[in-house]
Amino acid sequence: MRKATDPTQAADTPAFLSELRRVLELAAIDRIDEAFETTRRFFASEASPTRSARQKIASGILAWMTGDVSAGLYAMEALIPFQKKKTRWVLEARILRGAMLSEFSDFGSIRLLESLLDEANSRGDTDLSELALTALLEAKNRFRQPIGEFDVSAARSIQHPGLRILSLRMAGVPDETLEAGDTTLSLMPWRMPEAWFERRMPKLREKRAETTASIFPHLSNLPRMRAMACATCDNRCCYDGVYMTKEEEDRIRALRKKAPAYFTTVPEDFTEEGEWGFLFHGKRTKLRAHDYTKPDYPAHFGKTKCVLALPNGECAPQRAGADLGYHPWRFKLSICWKFPLIGLFNDNAMEKPHYFGEPDPHAYDDQQRGYLSFLPCATVDENGLSWKQVYRHELLHFLRHEQRNRD
Repeated sequence: MRKATDPTQAADTPAFLSELRRVLELAAIDRIDEAFETTRRFFASEASPTRSARQKIASGILAWMTGDVSAGLYAMEALIPFQKKKTRWVLEARILRGAMLSEFSDFGSIRLLESLLDEANSRGDTDLSELALTALLEAKNRFRQPIGEFDVSAARSIQHPGLRILSLRMAGVPDETLEAGDTTLSLMPWRMPEAWFERRMPKLREKRAETTASIFPHLSNLPRMRAMACATCDNRCCYDGVYMTKEEEDRIRALRKKAPAYFTTVPEDFTEEGEWGFLFHGKRTKLRAHDYTKPDYPAHFGKTKCVLALPNGECAPQRAGADLGYHPWRFKLSICWKFPLIGLFNDNAMEKPHYFGEPDPHAYDDQQRGYLSFLPCATVDENGLSWKQVYRHELLHFLRHEQRNRD
């Protein structure tokens, strides 16, 4: 009898490494269409679970590069059966996934990339160490974390010209006199100096512009919003708990059994019946007492928080899912990832996905003066960014789900 092959035991085949590297290098020199075609042609040449997973990984990286990081992270779930393996391609893919998580505003990406940098250093793999360091500095820059002299010194020592430019830029000491090589990987070229990106990557820029244009093209780019990061918020959005479906509840319970360490602060029975005026009623998360300290906390909001919120403010299902290799929103309650685009909950979501700058849809009496308009992530600012740009991840995620439902 022929012995079954475990796809997780696949070795670092030169063919795969060279083809994956070829895909990335093609994208890095702005031959993005050829990169997609190479991915399809190579990975379709042999049908196997391993080949299928690797095709998804390569395609996910290209989806991220062309502007849809959420789609990229879903594709990277194909890495889950392999992520504990010590092979080089797995480490490279995990580093790229860490960079995706950073762009997706996942604060845990810093911790992940620090561990991946240590792993690359312990292997003595200079190429992957430089890749991981660049991704780490980008994450620190994104989340405004301290970047010390040691980081700057490490960035200066990077040999790869493209990664060195980006690392120094993220460390606050850009050197735009350097030029990235034409045939080697540049991580996140859209974060490079704008003049460099426009000159060197016109096709990738066009692809990313097409992705942006697909976001509710029939609706105005107004209003403009104040940028807001959940990593620096006080989580007032979930002061009254979160409503969920039975399917979502079951998913979280299954995740809890799989990863109990993330739910040590969550009660075994974490749901209860709730009601929000005439708008919501049904099963929601339980609440725990919480003292909000920011001076602008609304007086009519309760001093409570959803029990799924971790002590550091992160969401337990999201943190667990992301750390296990899933898309960060795989187990997150849908009402949370759609938030604060409250209009997406309605039947006419495709025509009215938000209420920014309009009367608060949750104001119904003197005791409940509103909800959405009292949140920092729903602040209209004429000097800010288009609502489509501020909520890019949520909108692309929503539109993909809508398309899947129609199909």
